[in-house]
Amino acid sequence: MQAGWLARPFPDSIDPVAFERVEFDIFARATESLGGKPSTKQVLIRNIDSQVMLRLKERAKRAGRPLERELRMILTKAACPSRAELLEEAKRIQAMSPSTLPDSTETIREFRQQR
Repeated sequence: MQAGWLARPFPDSIDPVAFERVEFDIFARATESLGGKPSTKQVLIRNIDSQVMLRLKERAKRAGRPLERELRMILTKAACPSRAELLEEAKRIQAMSPSTLPDSTETIREFRQQR
């Protein structure tokens, strides 16, 4: 199992779209963490350049996977949030936390004196 990100609207959230961490089997469909129901969306792409198709088929063959599975992996990786998006989310979460923690020096001294 591997983990990835799923973008979904959260009705109770301030943000219209939030990212949710999900686990998925890299050789199967992504499985949502809530309810465990498989995501079964399909996409049809027309007019792919023949050289692009050839390279994709070669890539899948080198990896020992069927073309469909290789394409699914490429799309899954491409849909993950970028590093910048993840850092922005981390900063947003950090902003909800207190900016400074209380100094624990006195508490530690008191604890040591009690021993």
